[in-house]
Amino acid sequence: MRTLYRFIVAGALSAPLLVGAAGLASADTNYNHDSTVAGPDGAWHYSVCAGTDGHGNSYYREHLSWSGPHGAGTSNTGSSAGHHHHHDDDHHDDD
Repeated sequence: MRTLYRFIVAGALSAPLLVGAAGLASADTNYNHDSTVAGPDGAWHYSVCAGTDGHGNSYYREHLSWSGPHGAGTSNTGSSAGHHHHHDDDHHDDD
């Protein structure tokens, strides 16, 4: 009887830990940052975002645009991993 009591107590104490761990494993994470500057010599805009969706998928995007007295330009960097890609990718690999 004492062994059964210990088993029940151990199960009751570990249940909240298991539920909490499952919540952590499926949590979405996101980070976003944007900056924009304009002045007499030009302007630029920078943005970055990264995150996960809780299903093993992750992404990273970075964008920079600028203009000034000598021209303008843009730069994009992106990466994703996992089965489903939820964000726009410039290149798709259909292999």
